[in-house]
Amino acid sequence: MAGNLAMNTNRSFTVNLTQLSKSKDSPLHVVLSGPIEAKVTGSAIKPNSQVTLDCRLEQVRSNSVLVTGLVVASWIGECVRCLEVAQGVMEIEVRELFAKKTDLDDELIYPLENDFIELEPMVRDACLLELPQLALCMTTCKGLCSECGANLNEGPCGCIE
Repeated sequence: MAGNLAMNTNRSFTVNLTQLSKSKDSPLHVVLSGPIEAKVTGSAIKPNSQVTLDCRLEQVRSNSVLVTGLVVASWIGECVRCLEVAQGVMEIEVRELFAKKTDLDDELIYPLENDFIELEPMVRDACLLELPQLALCMTTCKGLCSECGANLNEGPCGCIE
């Protein structure tokens, strides 16, 4: 991504917008990393893992900022077929508008307060929408034998011929 690069060293998803105003017409490129808690029925963000946001911030009006980028997060869950551990990595494209509260006519716009933009709610929302509700350890998972409960991924159980 082009523009200025700002690295967040305190592991938060907060960006000081004075950096954006200093970059004039050029977008501000930021890479942020930190823990996020997000869980759905079948999976969750891996505990103690780092979620990364690589994004570009652009001032689109005097009171709005457009955030475009990529969220990368590791997830873990229980396979719905064999009950073993299922895990993976999500890469989620984001494109969201942040605006001052007085200008919020749309509930789909994230709030922009003072000289800071808090990106954590956007990152959490993106993760929640992408976490698998029916996690699989692998797409070819054979599941458990309905007779004896053996894991069919480990081989035939002998119950069903």
